[in-house]
Amino acid sequence: MPYTVPVMEVRMAPFLTAAAATARMAGASTEVTPTDTFVPSAPPSDATEKSRVIREMIRKAPGEQARQSVVDALSAYPLKALEIVNAYGTKIEVFDFQNGDTVPEYLPTLAYGNVMGAYNTKANVLGLDVRDANFPLLHEFAHALDAALNEESATPEWKGAHSLAANTNRVVRDYAKQDPSEYLAEVTTAYLVPDDALYGRIEAGLASGAHGMDERDYMRMYQSMSKERLERLDPDGHALVADLLEQRIYEGNLANPQPAMTAEQWIAFTEAQHAKGELALP
Repeated sequence: MPYTVPVMEVRMAPFLTAAAATARMAGASTEVTPTDTFVPSAPPSDATEKSRVIREMIRKAPGEQARQSVVDALSAYPLKALEIVNAYGTKIEVFDFQNGDTVPEYLPTLAYGNVMGAYNTKANVLGLDVRDANFPLLHEFAHALDAALNEESATPEWKGAHSLAANTNRVVRDYAKQDPSEYLAEVTTAYLVPDDALYGRIEAGLASGAHGMDERDYMRMYQSMSKERLERLDPDGHALVADLLEQRIYEGNLANPQPAMTAEQWIAFTEAQHAKGELALP
């Protein structure tokens, strides 16, 4: 469901010029004319700023509906997190493979039918299947934020929390056991989903094809993917992501910008890596 921020209506008393103030003191009429009124411009709302920043990151999408779906999903993140990833240079590409889009070389895993999203850390591009701008987008964006924060998941705190959660099976999804980076992405995704929104998101995923999975398996996979369930299941992970999104992003220890590569730049990069005998894995 869309994340919205209510806009407060602010009413201000008119600003009187010196002439009008003098007239009021003298007992004359103080009717304010348009030339006597100062109306300050209202600052953009948080929701408006989020939409602007997110749209700056979208490099490709099949239409306005797809763009708005990305805006709706990523608006769950704090504005500061969005600004950090945008400044880092990350670009988002949304593909409609059922209507002619092809898989780019820097996002090869999107060719698999059950993969709805992917993030290439080298190219700094996040790719998404248009059928599901839901859990996968929140997850992949967390990888981009992790990269922009100098690999927060590589710190001892995140490594320790991952090890504990993986070895005690206290994870929101089995995929979180893979490594600290995937763990951070999974707990961040859960943290951004309110408990009362979980079933609506699951229903939306089922309606979009459930990644080609059996419906029951899909529901099991995401049944713990909400903020309140995360706190009950993995309090350490909950505390770490709360610190990440409420404090860490404001501390300023950021990675140097890494502008997203184009298809041509990715080809040149991989050719250079091969020439040096190195693999350029997405």
